[in-house]
Amino acid sequence: MQPPLGHWVLPPFSLLPVIQGGTVGTPWAASFFFFMRDRKLIIMPSLRFPHSSFRLAITGTPGTGKSQLARFLNSKMGFGMIEEKALIRKHGIGVWDSTQKEYEVDVSALKKVLQREIRNITKQTVIVGHLLCEIRLPVNGIIILTCSPTLLEKRLRKRNYSDLKIQENLFCEEEKYCEKKVRAHYRGIPVRVTPTNRAKKVICEEIINWIQSIKFNGGNKK
Repeated sequence: MQPPLGHWVLPPFSLLPVIQGGTVGTPWAASFFFFMRDRKLIIMPSLRFPHSSFRLAITGTPGTGKSQLARFLNSKMGFGMIEEKALIRKHGIGVWDSTQKEYEVDVSALKKVLQREIRNITKQTVIVGHLLCEIRLPVNGIIILTCSPTLLEKRLRKRNYSDLKIQENLFCEEEKYCEKKVRAHYRGIPVRVTPTNRAKKVICEEIINWIQSIKFNGGNKK
């Protein structure tokens, strides 16, 4: 019988459970990673990539579910969080446009602030924001969230976006604006495009497995 995910015992460290979607709960946590492959739980040693320095970026058109995914990684995998909007407010690098309901941001200033924040990271961390596609950051992987136009429009209307802003975001989504920018700025970095108009459980399992596979392969941070 195959042990269920979340209760795997890794010899010779008996009675040391594997946290679901994480690493072995021991001082050796940085040395062992696990992920699913062909419906099998794979546990493999990796001394090439410290668990504490993993940096993941999440970007995408507003309304695609970035913050929700970041909160999931925070609560289920212990990721720290750096939120683009919070930094913009904290450092005063954006002016709020009440008509468009968004910040007009100095992207070069945002990049400097994010780079400084990332240098001070001491644990695995997710950086989230729709402007991350406009700049290159020293991360080990980046996720682009996408959404169907119908669902995206529904979400943006719920946020009281203006008709003009909704049309602008729908156009960006249909033209794959974020993906094109990411592939231009993050060459050599693992990129995953994830549609969010599916079951949350499926999305989360896929992303957990993808993260663990990057960790095992040592990541790539330039």
